[in-house]
Amino acid sequence: MTAPLEKKDRWEQFLAIFNFTSPTMRLATATAAAVVVIAFAWLVFETLRLRRQLSSFEAQRVTREQEIGRQWVGERARANKISKELEDERKQRAQLEQQLASEYGESSAGDRVSDTILSLFLSPSRIRSGGDTKRVTIKQDSAEVRLVLNLGEKRGYRSYRASILDSNGHQVWSRDGLLTPGKQASQVIILSIPARSLAEDNYGIGLSGLTKDGGVERVADYYFTVLKK
Repeated sequence: MTAPLEKKDRWEQFLAIFNFTSPTMRLATATAAAVVVIAFAWLVFETLRLRRQLSSFEAQRVTREQEIGRQWVGERARANKISKELEDERKQRAQLEQQLASEYGESSAGDRVSDTILSLFLSPSRIRSGGDTKRVTIKQDSAEVRLVLNLGEKRGYRSYRASILDSNGHQVWSRDGLLTPGKQASQVIILSIPARSLAEDNYGIGLSGLTKDGGVERVADYYFTVLKK
């Protein structure tokens, strides 16, 4: 009878492990419950933190998109304003060119003033632009090319100096002490160039002005093309 009793005692000891009245079991259960509560609290905290972070990122994204949108609208408005100003300036320049050209008997680039004199009206240009460069065609009987230089806003100098360079940078003509004509004072300078001095080439004109105190300033640059016929 001893063996069955020992087996029964071991079984009861095993069941006693799961007995919640056991101090060991109560401690283990409490510990497990505490771990679960802490884990759940941490999970809730992390979830809330990630949600706040996501909301912050979303707010920053919306703000950035709005800022970019405002910048784009501003840049577009500035571009439109500059484009309009350039277009207005181009129209005013064209109108002024027509006015001044008509004053000097010229209706288009390279017109003949007489049988042997050609006239070309030029406005200041910062760069040499092949498509917009004015052309004059010199014939065998042409004696003189008259270049009318529009001064634009560069006025009020005591006198002017003009130098004409070919495409290789060689000076082919120059003149000092140039003055504006009386009927259009302070608006144009007229250069009278012997036709034989100009070969078929692209040319640049550098115009300098003598200030009231004796200094020399760069006034403007002009470009034109000569064709031979």
